[in-house]
Amino acid sequence: MSTKKAEKKPKEEKPKEEKPKEEKSTKKTAAPTKKPTTQTKKGKQADKEVKEEETQTRKEIRELNKQLKSIPKPPKPNRSELEDSLKPLYEKLENIHKKINELSKQQEEIRKRHTSILDEKKLAFEKLKQLNDDLKAERDKKTKIADKIKSIKESRKKKYEEIDKLKSKLEFRDVKKIDIEIRKIETKIEQQTLNLSQEKDLVTKTKQLRAMKSQFSEIDAIYKQIDEDKDTNSALYKKLKEQEKIVNQAKEKRDAQRENVNATLQKRDAINKEFDAIKSKIDEFLKQDEQIHKQQDDIYHKYNESKKNFGNYLDKSGDLRQKIQEKLKQEDEELEKLRQLEKEQDMKLMVPWENEINLCRNLINFLTPKVQSYLSKQNKTTQQKKEVKETKPKPTEKQDDLSKQIQEGEFTVHKKDVSNRKFSYSNKKQPQKQARQKKQKKQKKQNTKKAVDGDSTITIPIAMLKDFEFLQIDPPLFIKSIPETLNKLKEKIKYYENTPFNLETLSQTPDQETPSNENIQKETSKKVQVQIDIPQHDNQKPHAVLKIEFSPSVAEESQKK
Repeated sequence: MSTKKAEKKPKEEKPKEEKPKEEKSTKKTAAPTKKPTTQTKKGKQADKEVKEEETQTRKEIRELNKQLKSIPKPPKPNRSELEDSLKPLYEKLENIHKKINELSKQQEEIRKRHTSILDEKKLAFEKLKQLNDDLKAERDKKTKIADKIKSIKESRKKKYEEIDKLKSKLEFRDVKKIDIEIRKIETKIEQQTLNLSQEKDLVTKTKQLRAMKSQFSEIDAIYKQIDEDKDTNSALYKKLKEQEKIVNQAKEKRDAQRENVNATLQKRDAINKEFDAIKSKIDEFLKQDEQIHKQQDDIYHKYNESKKNFGNYLDKSGDLRQKIQEKLKQEDEELEKLRQLEKEQDMKLMVPWENEINLCRNLINFLTPKVQSYLSKQNKTTQQKKEVKETKPKPTEKQDDLSKQIQEGEFTVHKKDVSNRKFSYSNKKQPQKQARQKKQKKQKKQNTKKAVDGDSTITIPIAMLKDFEFLQIDPPLFIKSIPETLNKLKEKIKYYENTPFNLETLSQTPDQETPSNENIQKETSKKVQVQIDIPQHDNQKPHAVLKIEFSPSVAEESQKK
């Protein structure tokens, strides 16, 4: 069993309460802060309201301090006492766990033995099953042999019955006697003079005797079959005796295997008894463990109750302290609001040039690859034309005549060593197919001319068209006009980089729509530095420089306003 309950620890104590010091806090709030020279009317009104509310907050702080002192403080829970009371219980648990671990090791050894015995038992049962199957097969063979012997005996019995039936019908018991009778009748017919009726009777008698003779041959065949059955029966008896010996051997093996199985089962039962005895000991130790854990739970319950009471006290006092701190921070927050108002008014007058420069760069990056592809195509076409002019041979007079004949649709072809025979060949193709091919050739020529001449149009997204409007530059409609727009964008970048960033230039710029955020890269982490010239009337100096740092997101908000 694990000792998770014993190892539980209470939550950490809260820090000791610190009484708020009224004098120091009031001094902090009363201390005047240096206000900027360019303070607005709203800022002055807020400062007056803060000074009026200072007395009310101090009164509230005093009342809260009185409430804090009036709360009764309960006794603090002692961790050392708890640990001292739990030490003997931990020691008992350790001893119990050691004993349980020793017994569990013994259990593991017994389990290993048990698994090995189960494997032996499985093999023994498999062998026994195999031997039973073999014994059954041998017995089946024996029964088949016995059935054959029985069937032969029955058939032999039936054959004897048939012989008896045939013999009962016959007058003579031997074939030789029948032959003698047949000879007598034949001699009588040959030597004596007989009537037709007498002759017929003698002839029918001879026929009957010969039929009887054929029946005797059937009886002899049956006797032969009976003799053969006797031979097969004797051979089967021999096989049956041998099979009985095999069956007895298989039976002996089966019985020996049964004894082996019974021995393995006895071993298993002995191991199970050992395992049960160890399990009962472990159960006793686990009961002791549960009792000790109950004692631990009681001790922790008492400690947690005392801790809960002390925690409630700390929560109440903490809430009061938090209220005091909130009141102390109230004046500081008002002053911070004043500063923020001044900053916001100053930021409304500022518009950074970084967004415009980023717009120009994004548009340049969008247009340059299209111009490069156009220039590369133009260079390729010029080179190809030069190569074609140089490599093209001048046509001869015969070639000119042939080309004219082919265009007209008919021309003559002459064979060698043949008298002047004329062959006309029409070069006219199907009209639909010819028209389709002409259209395809025209389209290819037009596309190549547009790509080379730069007359093809450009697809510009709507967001970029808005950016062109914001920068007051006409967007390019064809590839030819891209270089002009690129030069204009570069001039704009130079203008934004060189112009001074002061209030006079900002006042002259008209209110315009903000650019699209899709094309401007989001660089909120960067800061923009701006220098503004501010005149100072007190010391009669010419100018003073004010440096301000702000993120581009603030500049966009101020621009919208």
